[in-house]
Amino acid sequence: MSLSQKNIKDKIKTSSNIKKTTKTMEMISAVKMRRMVSRTLNVREYARYAVELIESFSKNKSISHPLIQKRVSGKTLIILVASNKGLCGGYNARVAKALKNYIGDLDPKIFEVVAVGKHAEKMATRNKLNLLASFVSINEIVSPFQVNNILETVVEEFKKNKDYKKVVLIHTSFIKPLEYAPVVRRFLPISKGAIHDLSDDKKNTLPQKQINTSHYVLEPDASTLLNQIVPQLLLSIMFEAILESLASEHGSRMVAMKNATDNAKKIQDELVLWFNKARQASITREIAEISGGAEALTGASITI
Repeated sequence: MSLSQKNIKDKIKTSSNIKKTTKTMEMISAVKMRRMVSRTLNVREYARYAVELIESFSKNKSISHPLIQKRVSGKTLIILVASNKGLCGGYNARVAKALKNYIGDLDPKIFEVVAVGKHAEKMATRNKLNLLASFVSINEIVSPFQVNNILETVVEEFKKNKDYKKVVLIHTSFIKPLEYAPVVRRFLPISKGAIHDLSDDKKNTLPQKQINTSHYVLEPDASTLLNQIVPQLLLSIMFEAILESLASEHGSRMVAMKNATDNAKKIQDELVLWFNKARQASITREIAEISGGAEALTGASITI
């Protein structure tokens, strides 16, 4: 076997190994995506009604709560959700673009970031935003307990720091398999805009029936009740956002690995064709050399 044939054969083996790896990653991502979609759909409607319940309380002007009171001016705290791993296509690029569009040409000093995921850290650093906290241990088996650590950091910082005007949540919204979109949702203070943000990005998947809270009796009193339930309701909203992001990430990775598998197969087929051509050329050359040698021997015999 000539050197060129050996090189081609090595490349065929390499492309075959790559194809097996990407195909395996595609199948794993498909399983994880289905699992995450199931969890997302289970919590999505609860999160929507949680937002409606909080928003209905915020309409009552007699109720005072630090997470409901509007603030006129100050910084914006961004909860940025991205992935911990790569090889997920344009997932992180789309989140980064949503962040860039949101901050625009404004002074980076008026923004601070709570990053969820290693790539969220990189986005904050790249845009010269102050990183307040970072959570990089979130994965596909995320639990409400893990999310509660993020929520407590955000809520405590918002309560004690009057310099914050609002808190926004930037993540990807899972629409359907193989389709997702980055969204920017108002998170704190609780306002009417929060329910509209949630309804807009889920309008095709959630019922539009509004809950009626006009007959609710609050005991022992609204303030005590809000101190107990508002953190729990906010937790459900943030938990749902992170599940949506994970479902979107796995869907994007599945598509990316499928494209990589298809490309590896295409390259392998081309290499096989080149190998066959090189092998055929080598055989033809050997036959020509044998024929030439036979003719030379025959001519030499006749001369003798």
